[in-house]
Amino acid sequence: MSCFGKGSGIKNSRVNLRFVKRALTCLHFSGLDITTLGDKSFTISSKDTKYYIWYNLDGAGVDPAHSGTGIEVVISSTDSTNQVAEATRAAIDAITGIESTRENSEVQVEVLEVGEVFAPSEDIDSGIAVNVYSSGFDVDLGLLEGDIEYSFETSFTDIPAHQTGSSVVDRIVSGKTVSISTVLLEFDKTRKDILMGLIGGEYTDSNSNVLSGFGSGQYGKSVRNLSGTLLAEPINGDSCHKKAIWLAFPDITSISHAQEDPYKVTIEWTSYEDFNKPSEIDVIAFGDYEDLLNGQSA
Repeated sequence: MSCFGKGSGIKNSRVNLRFVKRALTCLHFSGLDITTLGDKSFTISSKDTKYYIWYNLDGAGVDPAHSGTGIEVVISSTDSTNQVAEATRAAIDAITGIESTRENSEVQVEVLEVGEVFAPSEDIDSGIAVNVYSSGFDVDLGLLEGDIEYSFETSFTDIPAHQTGSSVVDRIVSGKTVSISTVLLEFDKTRKDILMGLIGGEYTDSNSNVLSGFGSGQYGKSVRNLSGTLLAEPINGDSCHKKAIWLAFPDITSISHAQEDPYKVTIEWTSYEDFNKPSEIDVIAFGDYEDLLNGQSA
């Protein structure tokens, strides 16, 4: 459906902002003794169901009957780790709403719908390394101060020529970055836990006090892994003016305590290309993005 039609084009453009992310788990099979996997298992979850993945080794397996829905993986004691990884990938990929891919002995499991899953993935007794990169989230950023303005910066590579000396004869578009500044007026525990969980850290002292903040423990981490999707949703429901920055990094730049003004938290958002989205719109998309957001369209 086209977003352009007759009329002046003047619209009320107030929006709500949501910050969302899919759940992502990586399974590592390298170095695993395949002969020990019989009846052993680990767990993964969709948004509403917990699954335990268990191994039937050489046809002698018995379902361990853990809590949740059992998914059987048939393997042989002579299989390689890559073959076991592939069998695991295929079994998980058959679950509705979950996508599983493999590279050698590593399997990536992604829930296609954004939001928190039923339970974090974990190993039960298989010995498989289960690394949870994200358990997913979907949080409304609440009341915001001021206007929401998107800034666009295009990068170019200049093309000089021998014949023209220092004169530039052409330019090649080499990148596009979108940035946005927001001031949150409702930085409650849910929003703090999600944002600090991404870009900050937590420490529990000897008295079980949980402290969150910033420190050197975050140095060296990939900004791409610390990013989520920033969604702008018009209050009037106009899907043509929805916006999705697929991979947006939230940088908390200031926290303000004032005598009369409300508590404020300023976040600067910066975009990165999302290699899993179509190249035509892999930085930002305008329009009804829901199918792409929840893996219903490639």
